[in-house]
Amino acid sequence: MNYLFDKNGLFVGTYLHKKGQALPKYLFTDIAPPDCSINEIQKFIDGDWVVVNKSQIIPINIDSVTNKLEDFDDNDNEYTLVENSNSVASGVVPLPNKKFRVPFVRLDVKGVPDKKSYMVAVIENGAFTITLNFKTGGEWIVNTELLNSELTEAELALFSFSIADHKFKVV
Repeated sequence: MNYLFDKNGLFVGTYLHKKGQALPKYLFTDIAPPDCSINEIQKFIDGDWVVVNKSQIIPINIDSVTNKLEDFDDNDNEYTLVENSNSVASGVVPLPNKKFRVPFVRLDVKGVPDKKSYMVAVIENGAFTITLNFKTGGEWIVNTELLNSELTEAELALFSFSIADHKFKVV
């Protein structure tokens, strides 16, 4: 019996190799993983199985934003957009196909609790897009805390997001 693990070393199942059969796409070892509780997973590191926390951190990188105004002195992760216009932020994320809400918070209104605006993110074949359409001008931000605030407890048991702060200055 062989024990399969993916490129990150995470246990994915067992495999019984038969003569003439193609090798699995996963890496494998003949060392059995230990029994783990429901909140743990096994990871194969340096020739041994190690119990690790079940939640993985999934990095999200915004690689491009369409329809941004180019004549502004924006810093990294900062974009100038026109209100009530459609833009698309895109990148790559290692998750199965899904749709989810992405909350943005407006930073430039003093004395008003965090006003959120929600945009729709779509992950399809490892590529993600967030359709952006800010209805009011101002400075908006998305960050790790905001992204994770929309995940269910079941999702948080499996993964959480990590993203650098991204600011959208809407004129």
